[in-house]
Amino acid sequence: MTSVTAPLSAVGTDGQPPATERRTRDGAEATETSESLIVFFDGVCSLCHRTVRFIIENDPSKRFLFTPLQSDEARERLRPFSIDASAVDALVLVDGPRCFEQSTAALRIAQHLRFPWPLLTLLLVIPAALRNFVYRWIARNRYGWFGREEFCQLPNPSESERFLGSIPQPPASSPPL
Repeated sequence: MTSVTAPLSAVGTDGQPPATERRTRDGAEATETSESLIVFFDGVCSLCHRTVRFIIENDPSKRFLFTPLQSDEARERLRPFSIDASAVDALVLVDGPRCFEQSTAALRIAQHLRFPWPLLTLLLVIPAALRNFVYRWIARNRYGWFGREEFCQLPNPSESERFLGSIPQPPASSPPL
């Protein structure tokens, strides 16, 4: 399993990360608790945008928050896990004091979605090396298969509270995420 634990300085007295207030991209306050799950995604990848859409549509409890790996927010939030956001070429999930990457992140995300997607966590019995081999093969080919955006697309206004930090502004003609 690909998991990294944050240093104790990033964890509250109850063993959970303290609740923090962050600003969403439109300046609204987003309160984040230990129940929040943060997904870091490639902001210029069309497959990643589709993945974020899929998560939003299958997350009725709205536990997931999102930020592109290219953002200052990602660099700040991944620093306690010794992860350089600019060097990551994979999906990253932060779940409290734990951080998951690649296939483990994808399967841990599925665990929190509406049925039947939690059944995918059964794939965690497959060794991470094998799962991540397939994950990296898809990641290497994702731009060719699904395309690449020049800018990170902006979320729909009704979903903007689920996106942390600021997202670089695309040209006015770009459609919402």
